[in-house]
Amino acid sequence: MPDYFHGTKQPFANTIVGGAVDVARGTGEFGVGFYTQQRVTDAWHWAYGRWKKKEDEPAVVVVSIAAADVSALKMKGPLDHKKSDKLRQSAEKAGKSKYVAGVDVVVGTIKDRPMKKQEKFESATAQALLNSNKVTRSLHARP
Repeated sequence: MPDYFHGTKQPFANTIVGGAVDVARGTGEFGVGFYTQQRVTDAWHWAYGRWKKKEDEPAVVVVSIAAADVSALKMKGPLDHKKSDKLRQSAEKAGKSKYVAGVDVVVGTIKDRPMKKQEKFESATAQALLNSNKVTRSLHARP
């Protein structure tokens, strides 16, 4: 079962693990959605960079999903860095808090780290999967 890693702050991580994922809550480079990374070290790096300077503690949620369930989702990507930049521009132009690509999941590069991939789960279908009993969500131990 592949793992995806979501960097956040501790209170949000507790909500995600103990409650539900809401794809309409977060925003990022590709617009509104629930973002993950493929490597736990990258998720920790993002969480520390985003939250360590504030009073909140960084945290990482491990999201385990069967490969067959992920491949059943409508996906855009994996996008190379040039196509990821075009998608970032579209999201910026439309307003990141509103932009969706019209698929279940977008896979593309991170703006300042073109060799690193990120996933954005954006649809009601993706949210239903993330909140189903087919998926486990747990806290990753701090490094």
